[in-house]
Amino acid sequence: MVKTNLRLPLGLGILAVAASFSGGCDRDVAAPVPQGSDGGLGRLGAPSTLDNDPTVARFKLEAAPYLKMRAESRPFEQKFSAGTITEAEVETWRALDASCSAERHRLNTLMYNQEITPDQRRAMFWVLRQSN
Repeated sequence: MVKTNLRLPLGLGILAVAASFSGGCDRDVAAPVPQGSDGGLGRLGAPSTLDNDPTVARFKLEAAPYLKMRAESRPFEQKFSAGTITEAEVETWRALDASCSAERHRLNTLMYNQEITPDQRRAMFWVLRQSN
């Protein structure tokens, strides 16, 4: 009487599937471009301050109330995380969050104006990024 091993076909099937996925391991792969070089992705997302740009300077002034509101909401967010927030604090946070949302919408409208260059937009993004 011949004994059949049911695990053998299953094992061979898994091995065949694994071998088919590993076939690309020996392909030539280009070396990664160092971040910050002309061809690298780091340059595309690098912070750009444009300190002398009047449009960005006006945006910084426009963004100051938003950044202040975001700073005021952080303690409430920490209390949410810790589970120690009171109902009164939740209501205060909701009002502050609604104001932040409205202000962020207004700032996004300024950022995505057609007259804003990509470099100016990137600088404006980094101004708002301070709030995180």
